[in-house]
Amino acid sequence: MQGLQKHSSGLVAAQRLSKHFDEVVCLERDPLGGDRDAKTLPTKRPGVPQFKHAHGLLGRGGSILDDSFGPDYRSELLAAGGRLVDWHSDLVIHALPGTTFMRDAPGSAPPPGRPPMYMYSATRGLIEGTARKLLERNPKVTVRYGARADGLAFSADKDDGGRPAAVEGVTLAGGGGVVGADLVVDCSGRNSRVADWLGAAGWEAPPVSVVDAGVGYVSRHVRLTLEAQRRLEGIELIAGLPLYPNPQFALMQRMEGGEFMVAMAGFAQDEAAGSPPMVDDVAAINAWGQGVWWPEFNELLCGATALGPPSRFFNLNNVHRRYDAVALPEGLALLGDTVCSFNPVYGQER
Repeated sequence: MQGLQKHSSGLVAAQRLSKHFDEVVCLERDPLGGDRDAKTLPTKRPGVPQFKHAHGLLGRGGSILDDSFGPDYRSELLAAGGRLVDWHSDLVIHALPGTTFMRDAPGSAPPPGRPPMYMYSATRGLIEGTARKLLERNPKVTVRYGARADGLAFSADKDDGGRPAAVEGVTLAGGGGVVGADLVVDCSGRNSRVADWLGAAGWEAPPVSVVDAGVGYVSRHVRLTLEAQRRLEGIELIAGLPLYPNPQFALMQRMEGGEFMVAMAGFAQDEAAGSPPMVDDVAAINAWGQGVWWPEFNELLCGATALGPPSRFFNLNNVHRRYDAVALPEGLALLGDTVCSFNPVYGQER
């Protein structure tokens, strides 16, 4: 089995499929090889544009990783500084002025019979890197870094329509040859080229549905002042939701190493009206943040030390490629953002 891997879905797919195949080869276009652990992963992933933004795995997403990689996933994630967050007691969400939800009163006991609602909270590097490290321990899995797929390798057999009947591997860019496989799984994400490759071989392109909410956001790692940290003691994430007619919202999320991820976002096609500036001008971003209706946000951020430049994430169209509505050759499976890519804020549990 051979997989095109760019996202966490590829890591999970490889781990799961290793139970059914003698050998699994993952093709990872980013050059992440070498000796490392979850704490020394790179701060940039060209193949994952949201790498530098806030990440949390809700219950279903976390349980999939736990089930796939076993108890070592949780223990190693938390040992490296990841957080296990209870939505009931560890979060403060401001929905309207003077109101909050998703947080029990400090020190109060939860209602009888109510289970915790956990999520993993960490940087993308740690969430993904922990899974990657565990996958690399699997003797049936080989990860080839810096290997970029450039097409599908098809069988010589034809179907009734004269198209290649099956996929038998992947061709590599740069004259890297062909990697043969009984099954090819494309997890290469929202920019997958598999539809073009199939179309060139005569297979019908899938219908595509697009919904653009006009959302964009800017994130950066910061170290808050001691006073701000004191105010946030016992709180893992604090956020203010958009309040009509102001489309802006913001959050602060506790990360490993005593850092916080600060994210500012908005819903608007016109970036001047709602979305953060698409520039690296820190002053412009801070000025935009003054428009967040939730006053505590700027109070907590005042005096913070930036630990890196701001990172932007825009063009978050929600795209559904209806591969279920068209025929596909044998030996090919499609997974994750290759099929359906959402705004990551609410799209992780598909």
